[in-house]
Amino acid sequence: MTAPSPGQSPNWQSWTRQIASPAVPFYALPWLMLLLVLGTYAQKDLGLYTAQKMFFSAWVFFLGPIPLPAGYSILAVISASLLVKFLFHSPWRRDKAGIIISHLGVLVLMIGGLLTGLTQQEGYILLGEGQRAKAQSDYHQRVVTVSKDGRDFLSLPFENLHTGEKIGGLPFTFSITDTCSNCRPVSAPTDERRHGLAEQMKLIAAPPEKENEANLSGITFTVSGTGETQDGTYVIMEEVPHAPTITHDKNIYRFSIGRAQRELPFTVELKNFRREFHPGTDTPRSFESDIVVHDGDIAWPYTIRMNEPLRYKGYTLYQSSFSVRPDGEYSILSVVTNSGRVFPYLASALIFAGLLVHLLLRLGARKS
Repeated sequence: MTAPSPGQSPNWQSWTRQIASPAVPFYALPWLMLLLVLGTYAQKDLGLYTAQKMFFSAWVFFLGPIPLPAGYSILAVISASLLVKFLFHSPWRRDKAGIIISHLGVLVLMIGGLLTGLTQQEGYILLGEGQRAKAQSDYHQRVVTVSKDGRDFLSLPFENLHTGEKIGGLPFTFSITDTCSNCRPVSAPTDERRHGLAEQMKLIAAPPEKENEANLSGITFTVSGTGETQDGTYVIMEEVPHAPTITHDKNIYRFSIGRAQRELPFTVELKNFRREFHPGTDTPRSFESDIVVHDGDIAWPYTIRMNEPLRYKGYTLYQSSFSVRPDGEYSILSVVTNSGRVFPYLASALIFAGLLVHLLLRLGARKS
């Protein structure tokens, strides 16, 4: 039995022993495995992103009206139990050094998982041969952009927009009429107060796609205070190139919606894209991209293959897919930043070292 630390009351020791009890991970781990099964099964109907957010990247999820602990809650409980066990109830003796090192490795692994969950960002770059990219597109976040004379003037996160909301910062009134996370265009009734694409179509909400990146978001908005010929209703939608423009006081305002952009500390240029198929099929066997990385005055080539990513300045670029469009083939590179990337390697090394030390100490004790 471990003696109480100086200044540590018996009540405090009893409380920490309950937290550090093996019963905590014993009951928490089966629930975590159940979440894994539920989340995997839900992917079929909800898609990977929604299922992950619901079961794993959340503190609670709801089974009907009943709140239940989700991934963050379970991992927090297990981490707290391991931390208290390590700090207050570990057998700090030489013959238990291997166990202590192994426990430290598990804690490092949990800390790395937390850091990854809080800081990891994922995006993608879509490049045709000869094109360059200085920014990555977010898979999930959308942004409504208002440009003034060709320069970005307002940037509005799509998820923060609400029906009936009036957007400030413009010399005329810009009001949100409706939003849809996944829109379907339908024929619009003839109305002289509808302009641009809104003359031909209106947007209605469609069921969300399984994968969030496949949804096409859009908004319907009204403008007033720009004159009779421009006041009225407009629509914008992802991947629809005809963005409405408003002229006011000799300035041209352009409205568009698209994926949120995050700037890279370097530029990627695609020189060549290649793909190979399995014999006699249209199924790709492999695809790769010959790129040039431009960083200031430095430029150097690299080939990104399916299992050979590029790692540079904390960013990892993977060859994830490709797209065939009327104007040619496009390479799709996934871009991942993960501040906790080194932690699994460090944790694995500590756990291995701890097990090795424990084995050597046991062998030495047997010989003596």
